[in-house]
Amino acid sequence: MDANLDFTPDRSKACRAWGERAVKATSGNQFDLVIATTRNVHGVASSTQKTVQSGLEHGYEGLLKEWLAEKTNLLVLHDTPFPEDTLKSIPDCLANPLKNIADCSGSRGTWVPEDPLYAAAKKLGHGIDTADLNDHFCREDRCYGANGGVVTYFDGSHVSATYAATLAPYLAPKVLEALDG
Repeated sequence: MDANLDFTPDRSKACRAWGERAVKATSGNQFDLVIATTRNVHGVASSTQKTVQSGLEHGYEGLLKEWLAEKTNLLVLHDTPFPEDTLKSIPDCLANPLKNIADCSGSRGTWVPEDPLYAAAKKLGHGIDTADLNDHFCREDRCYGANGGVVTYFDGSHVSATYAATLAPYLAPKVLEALDG
């Protein structure tokens, strides 16, 4: 989403309609598990980030309640770190011989976004499983462009397929737990 765009009534209405269609298409027991995640919004003109997050969290609560009312088995994933605001290309940074690997990292507070969908799921609690894999991208207060010798992103915001594969053993137990309901 363009950071210079406002949440206009039409934009909000279209977003809500898309969410309603997604809930309707996946509700009930037609699927063993519905996994939901979202890319966080970064800044909106004439709104504070806190206001945006609060509004999105409230909207997501409504959608999650609809899924719960239909007895949909849910797993909500926390959004992954987002380095693009500070580094446009992790691979380019790592490949630059003049850079130290630490130059291709960022503070956890900057890279790990607030996640209104995840916050709504945690707030509602019972009936919604959650998973947060950010500790595999970050340690304490720092997130890295490479972890365990694997490049974490293929650009400035998308997790590389190789790194995603390394996360499977950490996500699998969460998926199995969610499947058990």
